[in-house]
Amino acid sequence: MSTDFTASQSALDAAIAKVGADVTALLAKVATLPPDQQAEVTAEVAALQTSTTALGAIDTSVNPAA
Repeated sequence: MSTDFTASQSALDAAIAKVGADVTALLAKVATLPPDQQAEVTAEVAALQTSTTALGAIDTSVNPAA
């Protein structure tokens, strides 16, 4: 069972890292948009950040600090 947990934790960590990298990449792209388009995309980034926070909370709940 420990191996299953470790594999699941690794998969979750990878998913969290991917979402974080996607948000960072999107923020960099938003910075190059004209101001009128930035507000629209910034709202989408906020939604992604909410997802990242939720994934982090799940990670914390299954992998509490020692």
